Amino acid sequence: MVGCKCADESVVFDTTCELGACRDSQAVCDEVCAGFGGPTGGVVESIDDEVPIPDCQTFCTRLLVNDCDLGCETLFSNCLVPSSCSEAAGRFWQCATEQAVISCEDNAVRIVGCDASDLAVCDK
Repeated sequence: MVGCKCADESVVFDTTCELGACRDSQAVCDEVCAGFGGPTGGVVESIDDEVPIPDCQTFCTRLLVNDCDLGCETLFSNCLVPSSCSEAAGRFWQCATEQAVISCEDNAVRIVGCDASDLAVCDK
């Protein structure tokens, strides 16, 4: 999974690998942020397809409710409870889970309304 900060202050999450073919994270961000003012250079990525996110179940349910047909499977194969999470990452994921505006397009998840200045992935 890769998270891309876009110029309109949204964050778009997508996968770098599909059907065995992987792409560079920056190339994915260039593509997914193109309609949102372009990427701002903020890129964060998970090391594999198991991603630690606080309150996984609620986040995954929000994706389904917001017309993300595949739910969390849009982004990763397994959502894990994090062993630790930086304060900034914890705030971002809490916002994404509780109050962000979430939308999906072409299997990418766009999050609007959360401070992504210190966007990060939590630790397994």
